[in-house]
Order: sequence, then structure tokens, then C-alpha cells
Amino acid sequence: MVFLAHLTQEGRQQPLCEHLLSVANATEESAVAVGIPHLGRLIGLTHDWGKAIRLWQEYLKTGRADLKGKVLHASYGSRWLWENRGNAELAALFASYCVQLHHSGMKDFLSPDGEDCFTPEVAEDSFYAESTEQYFAAMPTATPDTLVALLQQGEEELEAAMRTSTTSVCGAERPEFGYGLILRFLYSCLLDADWEDTAAFAENRQPIQSLPVPSWEKLQMRLEKKLSRFEKSTPIAHLRQEVADQCAAAAERGRGIYRLRVDTGGGKTLSSLLFALKHAKKHGLQHIFYIAPFKSILEQNADEIRSAIGEENVAEHHSDVIFGSEEQERTAERWLAPCVVTTAVQFFNAFYAGSKQAIRRLHRLANSVILFDEVQSIPPYCQILFHSAVNFLSTCCGATVVLCSATVPPLETLAIPVRYAPEPEIVTGIDFTPLHRTRLIYENGGASFTCDELARQCAAWCADRRSMLCVFNTKAAARQIYQRLQALLPADTWQLYFLSTALCAGHRAAVVREIREKLSRGERLLCVSTQLIEAGVDLSFDCAVRDLAGLTSVAQTAGRCNRHGESPLPREVHIAALQGENLSMLPEIAGAAQSSRTALGDQSGDITLSPEVMTAYYQNYFSVQRENLFYRVAGRRYGLRANVTLYDLLSVNTLGSSAAREVHHQRPRFHMKQAFGTAGSVFEAISSNSRAALVPYGQGATLIDQLAACRSMQEAKPLLRRAQPYAVNLFPWQWNKLMADHRLGRVGNLDIWALTADCYDSVMGLKTEDLPAGLGVFWEKSNRNVP
Repeated sequence: MVFLAHLTQEGRQQPLCEHLLSVANATEESAVAVGIPHLGRLIGLTHDWGKAIRLWQEYLKTGRADLKGKVLHASYGSRWLWENRGNAELAALFASYCVQLHHSGMKDFLSPDGEDCFTPEVAEDSFYAESTEQYFAAMPTATPDTLVALLQQGEEELEAAMRTSTTSVCGAERPEFGYGLILRFLYSCLLDADWEDTAAFAENRQPIQSLPVPSWEKLQMRLEKKLSRFEKSTPIAHLRQEVADQCAAAAERGRGIYRLRVDTGGGKTLSSLLFALKHAKKHGLQHIFYIAPFKSILEQNADEIRSAIGEENVAEHHSDVIFGSEEQERTAERWLAPCVVTTAVQFFNAFYAGSKQAIRRLHRLANSVILFDEVQSIPPYCQILFHSAVNFLSTCCGATVVLCSATVPPLETLAIPVRYAPEPEIVTGIDFTPLHRTRLIYENGGASFTCDELARQCAAWCADRRSMLCVFNTKAAARQIYQRLQALLPADTWQLYFLSTALCAGHRAAVVREIREKLSRGERLLCVSTQLIEAGVDLSFDCAVRDLAGLTSVAQTAGRCNRHGESPLPREVHIAALQGENLSMLPEIAGAAQSSRTALGDQSGDITLSPEVMTAYYQNYFSVQRENLFYRVAGRRYGLRANVTLYDLLSVNTLGSSAAREVHHQRPRFHMKQAFGTAGSVFEAISSNSRAALVPYGQGATLIDQLAACRSMQEAKPLLRRAQPYAVNLFPWQWNKLMADHRLGRVGNLDIWALTADCYDSVMGLKTEDLPAGLGVFWEKSNRNVP
């Protein structure tokens, strides 16, 4: 009997042995990066062991509903590996875990309640003997002796990999965290290999496990040709050239973690790309990743990177990308392209989220150059998780990491430090004075302004300017100042604009385009915004006001003022504290503002963000945030017995270990105690207690209509991608209120929600107050979605 792995509706058959060998080859190739290729091959060969059972074969060929779930095919290889572990217990545990859970997702070894959740030998006795006999009959190249030999080799490899991770990832105090990253990496290798081989068979094509390494030298020549066309005669041009030259020279160094400190306007994006191309060529690396904290930075710099090295060499991957073909989508979502441009959220998800789609991508980061832009924007609660990830990539996966910013924080000083290369600075000795286009003024030594006082002061500051930007910490503050300025500035001479996340992304983009056009024509305008405008938005105002926040945020606002050197004299950026601002839901911003007060002391008037001031700021900031740096998880919110950190769940699992002793009166079964499943379910790279709803702004109205006609989420998927720019996030109280007001309803029969037109304003975006009386009118003619 020929045992099958897959069968198409057209009758094409994939033999089990063919699938297992293909997956084994691909998993082995990927696992080389962390030094465990034999373990990778072993899990590839055994992951679908239970498909060699006649009952499972009958289910595959007939699709009988009564047979579904009768044979959990992933559990049989797991049991055999564990029962034949000999003295290779650690390798058998890792292999059994990956094999058994390659369909269901990562789960806890030990739950926070102290329960043992993973059982390697869970496979039923009634089919186990049959599966073992039939597996070895179907796999002539996989004998019991060869599998045991792979286990023994895997044990040696794993012990070496663990020694490396213990000394370099997290330190000897919590080596378990590094062990968990190795396991997740191995799991990623198997997921990607299995999914791709299965998809390739279904689509009748060859599996693509990797793309040929490009000619980095040719791409470098393209970039250098682009750089050669830039202006050469100005002081700023000379400065940018010096930055590029030093980046090119530093690319000859060994692999490791580096810092690239370049002030705004210093050509950081293309210079870091030059470093990456030369470094990838020297060390034979496979990919270049450009990772930014915000999509606004990403989209802008993605265009610059594409124009430098060619669109065919760049894949942009984030939630708003609309792909032109399945091949483009596959290349982007699997991170296959030579240069991948993605967000910090996607990076963190690959390391810590529970999504198998995200985990699948993790192994692609190995043997790569990874450029992190605006690294100071990493949220404090993700800080130690970030350090552990980049240390792992550098020391265990052969990657080089470059942390880019005008103000790189002293990450080497924290409890778990970033382990920099011996010569970490890429650029040194450059005078960035020509880039200093603003004058920072600390108003009243930090004394607070009332809303009315600050609005009047803003009107006075912009009296002799053509444009002004005012940035506030909260939507409520921005909205209040905007409304007061409407009354203070004459409408016939001033155009006012408002930006916040109350506007959907498509609306914000339209406002930014309009502002950019009017700024280029020299029209008089004022923009009131939340901090979202600081995220790489390429606008340049004559003057700026920044509500007191972290000094990194002040620097970002200053980057939107006189950005292109329109004025030869520095333009003013006023730092003013707003009285009565409610930051109770924004503790990171509140802590950062307090750290700024401490660093600036009793200064008033002109200030500089000198290295001394920034060092004082960061020292205070990390001290204030020290309890959050390990990603605190609120116990009550997630049903845990007590508060804990994600770092703890992914290392020693203190809650689970104590519960095992105190509640269950037993010791955990395995040395690995991590609560991977629990951690993956609670992790959010951007903390948010909100849900998305579509709004009928612009094309959003038409897309809602089209989505309402879809019969399934699969049918709706292409439309959902196009609809993402027309969504706003609602907090629970907003969701409940709008539901009660009949302004929020389900789209068709899908798990997609949309707002009515009367709760979305053409200027201020989402409205939850002062809504017209009566029932909201929904987009569907039948109104069947009205609650």
C-alpha cells in the first residue's frame, strides 16, 4: 500500500515518503543557522508519522466526517521519539514538542496553574503499533537506527546551542529564556517547511524554501549610483557623504550588534542600507531587513529603498499592504525577498505572539542584516524582550543587527543588556551642527498652561509665521486646543487641520497629502495633532509647539520643523506643559514627561538635547519604567493567580512552578517549564484594549457594501485588505455606547463591524458624543444588521 500525505480534488496524490523527505530537507537546511540541523531533519522525517495508519488514509480518501479526529496523526511520531530517547532526553523533548504541536500551535509545558500540559506519549495504544510498523515500511530511508542516531546527534547540537544562548542571550540567571527561543526557532523551521511543501503540492508547483542569494555587489552598485547623483556642494551634502563613507568602512567588521547614531536629515536610511549591502556581501548573508516602529516611517522609507535597489528586490510586509498577486503575497508574508521591509510589530510577533503564521517567519531572520530604525521608539514594556531577541539573533543565528536613531538609548546598561560588538559605533567624530535647524525653548521652566492659556499662546507664536504644528499627548487635549484655535484664528487667513487616531488611516493620509501640498505653495496653515505625526511624517512647518513629553518625542516634533532647511536661521520649537491633562491611561507618556522634567531640572528658555541631558533623561526614564521593562501581565485580566511578567512565563514560570508544588504537590515533569501558549495568547506588541470597526469614509462606504454581500471570510479577504485604511479602533466603553446607540453593527453575516455615517466627522473623525437622536441608518438596504 502506498501511504499518502495529501490528495487533491483532481485526484493528484503526494506519497507520504515524498512529503516527509521534502520537509526534512528544508527543516534541516533552516536549522543549520542555530547549529541543530540533525534535530531539524529528525522532526521533518517524523512530523506526519501517524498518516501511515490505514484509518487516517481512509479519512484522507473519503473525507468521512465520522473519521475526523479519530487519528491525531501528529502524536505518533512524538510518542516514538520520546520512548526511544535513551540518553538524548533534551533532544527528544524538543523534537516531540515540535512534532506533536505542528498543527495545534505552541502550548504550555507547565501552565501558570501548575498543570503539566505537554505529554509526549499521548498517542493511543490501539494505533501506535500499526503506525510504527507502517511508518518504517513507508520510509525505507528512515530506520529506527537512523532516527536514534539523529536524536543522539541532535542532543550534542542542542547542548552546544544552549551553552551559547546561556552566555549571550539572557545571562546565566535565566538560561531557560534562551532555551525557549531555540525551541521556537526549531518550531518555525518545521512550520514553514511543512506549510510550503503542502501548499506547493496543492498548487502543483515546486516548493520554494529559499530564494537565491542576490548579487549584493550589484545592488550596492545601484545604490552607489543613486547616491552619486545627490547634491555635493553644501555642508549638509558633505556631512551625508561622510556618514555614508563611514557606514561603508564599518561594513568590513565582523557580525554583531552595532549602533548608528545620525541626526535627522543625515541620510541615515540609505547609509544604513549601504552598510547592509556591503556587510551581507562580505559575510555571505541571505537577507536584509529594514524594520521601523511605525507604518508611516516604513511606507516612506520603503519607497526610498525600492528606488535605490529595485522594486523586484524589496518586499513590504505589514497589515496595510495590498498585494498584486499570490506570488507577491507569498514572498512578502514568508519574508523570502532579498530585502524585507516590515514593522516592529511583525518582528515582535515572530518572536512572542501565539500566531503560527507569525512564528513561521522567525527563522528567516537568521544569517541576515537587520536594520532597526528609530529604535528609541521600542515601547518600554517590550524592552527586555527586544534585547533578548537581538542578542539571540546575533549570537545564535549569525545575524548582524544595526540599531539606528539620533538618540539611541543606553541599552547596554539595563538588567539584560544589548550585547554590542567590540566596536559598536558605526559613525564617530561627525559634527551634526549643520543639521540643527531648530531652537528648543522650554516654556516657563515646565510650569503648566491651562488649555485657554496655551491656545492663546499658540495663536501668538504663529502670528508672524506661515505655518505651525502643535502636538499633544492625548486626543482630548488636541481636540480642545483645535476648537479654541478655531475661534482665535481668522478663518479667511488660516486653515486649520486636525490629526489623531480618531481619523481612520485613509483619512489621515488624505489630510497629510493636503497639508503637504499647501505647505509647498506657502499657504498659511496650522495643524493640531497627537504624537502620531512624529512617526516619520515628512512635513516641514515654520514653528512647532510640543506638549511636554519624553525628550525623544520633543526631538521627533523638532524634526517636523524647518525639516528641509527652508530657513537659514533655526526655527522655534516651544515645549509647554498642559495643565490637567489626563494621562492615567498613558503611563508610558506620563513617565516619559516626568523624566524630561527631571533631566531638564530648573532650566527655562533655550535648551539643547546634549548627550549629558539625554543620558540623564534615559537613566531616569528606565528607572521609572523598571517594573514594566519585562512586559508585565496583569493576572486578573488574563485569569492568572497573580501578576507576572511575560519574560517570567517564557523562562522559569514562577507561578506555574509554585502552583505545582503548593496546589498539586508535585514537581513539574520536565526541565522546560515555559508557558508558551499562555504567553503567546497575552502578548501584544502594541498594547491595546480596543477593537476595529470600519467607517464609511471615502471608499470605505463602498467597501462596506461589498463586504456585506460576501458569504464567507475567505471570500471577504481581498476586500478586507483594501478596507483596512478605513477602520478606527474603539475602546470597550465606546463599543458598548455605539452599540447601544445603534451606530455599530455587523457587516452581513461576517465577524466584521462597521459604524454609521453620523458618528464619523469629516474633520475630527470618530464621534461618540452629541449624536443625532433616533436610530442609526445602516449601509444595508434591508437594515438586517441593526441590533
